[in-house]
Amino acid sequence: GGCGWVYTGTLGGSGASIPIACKEVISASIDPDDLKEFQHEARMMTQLHHPYVITFYGVCEKMANNKHTKEPEVRLYMVTELADGGSLESKIEKAIHMKKLMKTASAKKGMKMPFDGQTMVRWALQIAAGMAHIHGFIHRDVKPHNVLLNKSNDALICDLGTVKNLDPDGIGSGITSGESRTKREEDDYDLEAPVSSMTRNLGTPLYMAPEQVLYDQYSNAVDVWAYGIMMVRLFSLGDPYHSSITMRELREEVCTNKVQPNRLKASSLPHPRIKKIVEGCLEFEAEDRYTFEQIEEALSNILNEIEINIQTKKELLDYLKTFSIEDNQHIQKDLGSYYDKFLEQGVECQEDLGLVTREDLINMGLNKHSAKKTV
Repeated sequence: GGCGWVYTGTLGGSGASIPIACKEVISASIDPDDLKEFQHEARMMTQLHHPYVITFYGVCEKMANNKHTKEPEVRLYMVTELADGGSLESKIEKAIHMKKLMKTASAKKGMKMPFDGQTMVRWALQIAAGMAHIHGFIHRDVKPHNVLLNKSNDALICDLGTVKNLDPDGIGSGITSGESRTKREEDDYDLEAPVSSMTRNLGTPLYMAPEQVLYDQYSNAVDVWAYGIMMVRLFSLGDPYHSSITMRELREEVCTNKVQPNRLKASSLPHPRIKKIVEGCLEFEAEDRYTFEQIEEALSNILNEIEINIQTKKELLDYLKTFSIEDNQHIQKDLGSYYDKFLEQGVECQEDLGLVTREDLINMGLNKHSAKKTV
């Protein structure tokens, strides 16, 4: 982890044990700032309970001997649910690798992406729902590295050590000054490195909103911006910005609106309305951005439409498979001649036929030419 070891374990007796993760810090030797962050994260997590925010069970401590000095020392453990599906970033990296591999001579028949468009939308909705729940706080470090997947493949928001309370005016309290933050960034990041390297490392500067880069006071709209950047990465399976831009250029030009995140193509998305949602997250002016409540509602409607289409398509394909020619083989050509029969006997509307892809027809037995002609 960022400030210590993370162990897996179980909580409770053998008859009803719960898989858990334990983040360990050695309080005597840890950097005071890291210890303060650990304690702050624990306090924040006691206030947040939601299906898509990682479950917090508590903090414990024990005495153990230092393996070098042999002296006893206090060790603290933050105990949370175990989300052993890896981070969303690791899933994205795996998908990017598979996408490239499928375009090479090494590609094998039957290769599939590790997740589909419906799963992308479901993760996006779950993250938005979790963030809507913590709207009284600013997370300040929303990125795919800080979203974990559990055994049910649900997305869970984690790493709440950077969370800040909102004051009554909705402005983040205790925001670090621009001067000190600039110095820390120069220490932590190579400002001349291309931003593409950051997606495979810590990644935080990539997801910072313009007002954060300006070191001004800000609201939880910075989380909406970061969420939008994360959605660009998820749905494009690529870098959120042009890969040749450096960290210095990113920091200087994003805050002046000279550089915008890469735009998504509606035709390549699981649903075309996702493009509008992501663009609504990435408005330059914070007050013009969507809220997480609006994002959650819009994505919920989209996911419902996708699920209906998937079921309709399944029923339609099952119906198409009942058609056969005289030798009882699946139709090999000119499905168009059966169009009226489809409408009469199985298809509720003509638009349903648009759900059938060339790949679906190839899987039914048509050759590539006939499938393309039919579509």
